[in-house]
Amino acid sequence: MVIITRGFLILSATFFSLSAQALHTSAGIPSGTTLRTVSPMVISGKKDVVVRGVRISNPSGSCILINNGSQNILIENSEIGPCASFGVNVTGSTTIKVQNSYIHDTKNVAVYTYNVTGLHVYNNRIERYMKGVYSVSSTKTVVRHNAFKDINSSSSLRHAKAIQFDKVTGTGNRINCNVVEN
Repeated sequence: MVIITRGFLILSATFFSLSAQALHTSAGIPSGTTLRTVSPMVISGKKDVVVRGVRISNPSGSCILINNGSQNILIENSEIGPCASFGVNVTGSTTIKVQNSYIHDTKNVAVYTYNVTGLHVYNNRIERYMKGVYSVSSTKTVVRHNAFKDINSSSSLRHAKAIQFDKVTGTGNRINCNVVEN
C-alpha cells in the first residue's frame, strides 16, 4: 500500500489475508440468483430503498445514481455494467451498502462517493474499471472482502486504482480482506 497525503491508495497488486475472517464465500452474486433487467436508476432523496436481483447497464451514463440526502440504501445480489460512466455514483447521502454484486465494465469508477457518511462495499466482484472504489470527502467508509480484477489498461496508471480514499476522515474507515488481481 502506498500512503499519500490526501488518503490511501492501492495500486494493482495482489493483497491476500490468511486470517479466518478472509475465508468467505466467493465474491459477487450468489449462485442461483435470478436477475431481471431494469433501466438505469436514480435514487434521489429516498429512504430505505432496496435494489436486489437486478441487471443494470447504461451505454450513455451511470448505472445507479444516489443523491440528494438519500438514506439507508441497499444494493445487493445484482449485476451492474457495462456503464458509460460510474457503476454506482453516490453524493450527499447516508448509509449506503453495496454487497454481493458483480460490477463490471465501467468507463469511470465502479463505486464512487462524494460527501457520504456510512458506505459499506462488501463481497463484490469488480472487474474492468478505471477505479474500483473511490471515496472522496466522506466518513465511515468500509471496503472489505471484495475481488478486484483487471484495471482498465486504457487509463493511465495515475488514475488506475482498486481502492482510493481521498479526504476520508474520522473513525470507522476500513480497507481489509480485499483481493486485487491485474
